[in-house]
Amino acid sequence: MRRYFFNQQVECSIISRSAKTVSGICFFLLLFTGLLPNTVFAGDKQPAGIFCDICGQQISGRYIQTSDGHTYHQTCYDKAEKCPICLMPIISGQKTATLSDGRVCHLSCLDNADFCSLCGEPICRGQVYLKSEKYGETWHESCFNAAPKCGITGRPIAPGVATVKIGKEIFIKAAYDKSRKCLVSGLPVVNHGRYIVNARTGTFVLEKFKDKVHKCYSCGDSLPDGYDVGHGLFLCRYCYENGIKDSLAAQPYLNVIKTFFKEQGVTFPENVKIVILPPGQLIDDNLPALKGHCRNLLRTNTITGGGTLTHTIELLWGLNPDVFLRVATHEFSHAVIAEARFAASGKIYDVPYEEGRCEYTAYTFARSRGLPAYIIDGFSKNQVENYRKEFLHVLAHPPENIKTLLTAIDF
Repeated sequence: MRRYFFNQQVECSIISRSAKTVSGICFFLLLFTGLLPNTVFAGDKQPAGIFCDICGQQISGRYIQTSDGHTYHQTCYDKAEKCPICLMPIISGQKTATLSDGRVCHLSCLDNADFCSLCGEPICRGQVYLKSEKYGETWHESCFNAAPKCGITGRPIAPGVATVKIGKEIFIKAAYDKSRKCLVSGLPVVNHGRYIVNARTGTFVLEKFKDKVHKCYSCGDSLPDGYDVGHGLFLCRYCYENGIKDSLAAQPYLNVIKTFFKEQGVTFPENVKIVILPPGQLIDDNLPALKGHCRNLLRTNTITGGGTLTHTIELLWGLNPDVFLRVATHEFSHAVIAEARFAASGKIYDVPYEEGRCEYTAYTFARSRGLPAYIIDGFSKNQVENYRKEFLHVLAHPPENIKTLLTAIDF
């Protein structure tokens, strides 16, 4: 946006014939090349056969001559009504128009004038104005300064323009509708400080409102309301409507996981029971942030002395399909590790970096099945610290294959 000054009339008084020749030449060059439009030329020498365009009498005494070819007595010029746009006298017979404030102007000036987009009045000589090439608008500086501004574009808001008001801020509706908005406050994120972007949904929350949002316990989305499923837990609309809510709905996704393990040459455990926990029930008293858990139980045959393993995999109710696949693959990996330990020693015990191994297996699965970026990126950003550290360790020392990772004590 640029600031301009509409040139006022320029007066040149010739006092005598001894006026400097160079100055006179420069003035007339500007005058007749149009660089000084409507320039006023004042003189004392009486021209022959020239009449005043206002009173019609022959010029005598001091007179005014303008670059548009008109000549006036000085007194007639001073007393004449002036066009507010060009500041030249309005002569009888000229076509005129009346502005909203009652002033009369030349019709030709009005037709060629720039108009203020706020007050609708023409830009007149002697006025400072602003012009925006981006919006194709012109404003009187005084109108621009007095007008409310759009909080997104900074553009002054003209009367009648549709707006949106949030608190003390006002926005042009067209700009607001196109803007990226904070889920909590509804404010556009532009010009309002730092903001948080949800990688899956592309939604935004201004950082100053982050403590006022709920988190979807399935996908981690920030949401201002959502579905309260009890015990202070919330689900976003997507997860609530598409989440896995019973073992029957889980079966097609379990088949995908079984296929993955088969591709890796890993024997899938047979004695596995899937339990979808009711909303709000914690999986593990010590690790409430987890979305799944694998409980391995050794059943001993008192007659033969032998034993078998059974595995109960508990998963939170309402996990969306992508999160369910990620969590379930991790928990099935625990079952595979337990089977390998038991086959080797008849016992169940922890192996080094077990959580990291399960995370790496789920990470490999997620990449091979094209799960969304927010799932894949989540492994290195896991809120459970030991899970994150162990995963990064395994990632830095990748195994030969998934089978070796899950069945060997060391890798």
